[in-house]
Amino acid sequence: MLREKTCPLCLEEKLHILPESQGMTYLFTIIDRFMRWSEAVPLLGAHASSCATALLHHWVARFGVPEDITSDKGKQFTSSLWIQLNNLLGMAYHPQTNGLVKRLHRQLRASLKARTTNSKWFAELPMVLVGIRSSWRVDPGCSPAAFTVPYSTYLASFFNPLTSTIGPDLPFLKHLQQTLIDTTLSMFPQAWHQPILSTRAETLTSKSPASL
Repeated sequence: MLREKTCPLCLEEKLHILPESQGMTYLFTIIDRFMRWSEAVPLLGAHASSCATALLHHWVARFGVPEDITSDKGKQFTSSLWIQLNNLLGMAYHPQTNGLVKRLHRQLRASLKARTTNSKWFAELPMVLVGIRSSWRVDPGCSPAAFTVPYSTYLASFFNPLTSTIGPDLPFLKHLQQTLIDTTLSMFPQAWHQPILSTRAETLTSKSPASL
């Protein structure tokens, strides 16, 4: 499925602007066209050097150098620094827009909005990404995580909802419990939603792990 290099086939990149959260106002988003694995890196500024660093630290360091990159035509991606970075790493570069990234941005925005207020998206982003990476996709018929990691993504809420052990004085754990449940529900195929997910939600919040 992959070519000679031991890394994803190709990337899509774009800067996604959000309300300020812990000083961050930009998301540098990356998604693999084939596996659909996505990264979203908070940035303080939209400089070419910041984008280059995000690419190196959050993609190249994990997956290796991609064979080719597609991005929008923002000045960050048409700068001399960016062009020379592509030449240095041997990546083919294609400046153009792409619907795949736009869909990722819509999903990110909707998921963050559902979980928190605009000013707190930074804290919610990691679990939002877990949900996106673990969600079943019609094409190619599995989750991005199933392609990328050699084992199934494990979410504690699927096996242990922790329903009766978290007291009212532990809001962090109560919030984490609900986040894990919501993320687990997002992993199931659309075909399961009506007959199964409503029951699954009740099970996760009312029954013991043994009953699952």
